[in-house]
Amino acid sequence: MDAESEVTTLILNGDFTNNCNLYRNYHKQFIRDGMVNAGAFAFEGGMSVDWDKYTSPDECIIRVGLTYKTGKTDFKNHSDFELLSLNVKDIKMIEGVSSINFTPIPKNQEEIGKPYNVSHSDVWFVDPELRLKFTYIANKIEVNREYIDKKVDEIKRRNEAIASAKKID
Repeated sequence: MDAESEVTTLILNGDFTNNCNLYRNYHKQFIRDGMVNAGAFAFEGGMSVDWDKYTSPDECIIRVGLTYKTGKTDFKNHSDFELLSLNVKDIKMIEGVSSINFTPIPKNQEEIGKPYNVSHSDVWFVDPELRLKFTYIANKIEVNREYIDKKVDEIKRRNEAIASAKKID
């Protein structure tokens, strides 16, 4: 069998049904003329997503606001992020997607800036050109910004109080 006629089998590590949706948060910089561009689907061999079985759209954006910027100790601005939904059935139909893996991020109460994420999953693919195909199947999700702002502020204040109490001990 030659390379062109070879079919890759999609591996599912988790109970992903065709009705499941995976949420992908992305920075607003990836919106051009009102459309999401392929840059919203980061490529590092795979793409980080959240499984709707274990989270809500609002919770996805709340976690962004509780996450440190890469290599820093200041928080990401959750207001700069939007959310997309990708249906598992549609993802399965994209040739070149090799796996969808359920990869929850464990809870570590000692680490502020790295929130627990029981819904974390990864979509793996090799060809960065597939990102364009994701733009065709993605649906923008509206979130409750007022509620998210309130929750992010509340959790940050609680974390600061806990950290201050630990310094006193």
